[in-house]
Amino acid sequence: MINLNASYTLAIIPARAGSKGIENKNLMQIGSKNLIEHAIHAAQASKMVTHIVVTSDHPDILHIAKTQNVFYRNRPTHMALDESPVVPALQDATLFMENKTNHQYNNIILLQPTSPIRTGEDIDKVISIMNKNPNIQGVISVSNCGVFLPDHQYYLKRDSLLNTNTLQPLTSHRNQIKRRQEIPESYVRNGAIYAARKTILMNENKIIVDNKVPYIMPKKYICNLDDYDDLELARIVIPAWEQNLL
Repeated sequence: MINLNASYTLAIIPARAGSKGIENKNLMQIGSKNLIEHAIHAAQASKMVTHIVVTSDHPDILHIAKTQNVFYRNRPTHMALDESPVVPALQDATLFMENKTNHQYNNIILLQPTSPIRTGEDIDKVISIMNKNPNIQGVISVSNCGVFLPDHQYYLKRDSLLNTNTLQPLTSHRNQIKRRQEIPESYVRNGAIYAARKTILMNENKIIVDNKVPYIMPKKYICNLDDYDDLELARIVIPAWEQNLL
């Protein structure tokens, strides 16, 4: 029987087989573990996560989940295409786990394998934020932008007369000349942890909710693996992080 007074949190690790930037990146060995194992071990180190599930269409990834003693969902093919959004896969994994465990989850935690720098303590702090304030719909881990301030950023625009790309400011031209000290601190999603109420995920089709609050992590821990440049950096940063050198 379901205990409706209990609070249950499900950690979901999505890891489909395909990858445009890095081939089989979710199986890449970075430091002491591959990216799937980094995510699983962080979730297992949490004291507040009730269950963990890996959702994937890759047999090797599903096998890793099995050997690590966590639940795994063989993701339907139509949810594992290059253009497939992550939310349907999260909803599918949630329904799969509620049927499997006979629990109704309150909070859903998304742990992307490609952002491996996080700990069980980080996850617990995010869950604690959710538990302390029922009006919060979700939490996103962020890091200070540092010198990469939006007011000092540009996008490329093709100039047909010059026959080259020109730099166009993301914000107003006036903001481009502001000194760093004059610009408010800004934060960027670091990809490590996303949390949302299950009701928001299922009913509003969102993991990045409207009413969200930050969990701030050090900017030195920003590590997102999208391409081979990221991979080269990660092979330096993650071993240093594992050895407490960062």
